[in-house]
Amino acid sequence: MTVQASHGRRRGLFARCDFKTGELVQGEKAFCIVLAHKPATQTAIVYDERNDIMRAAPLGLHSAVLHKLMDNPSQVEKLLDLYGGEYTGVGKKLILNDGALVVDAFQIADIVARNAFGAGVGGQWNGEDEDEEPSRAGAGL
Repeated sequence: MTVQASHGRRRGLFARCDFKTGELVQGEKAFCIVLAHKPATQTAIVYDERNDIMRAAPLGLHSAVLHKLMDNPSQVEKLLDLYGGEYTGVGKKLILNDGALVVDAFQIADIVARNAFGAGVGGQWNGEDEDEEPSRAGAGL
């Protein structure tokens, strides 16, 4: 797999070889997950004028990601590398001011909106499993 510029989409992940249907291509541990039983999993619908679409933004995940970054400043640059917007904010480098972490919440909100995924009790909820309801789904990044 390689990360490259993707026409009209900033960056994308591209396969460097053929693979079979159902074959695991890549796996990675989620950076942060909020569980469905927490009230912080509320979702807001926001308009993204860059793509002229509506996006679901998991508000609790945004807050959880900010808290995780405050507790683990070494993860800031890795997470900010996911940001591909025009807004430069504070950039993509770790910034400390008097020993306190400086994080641009607008950049984090955009990263969460573009990279979050739904997580059900047994994995990603797709509406096909009768035992799993969207009300039990959480969100992850």
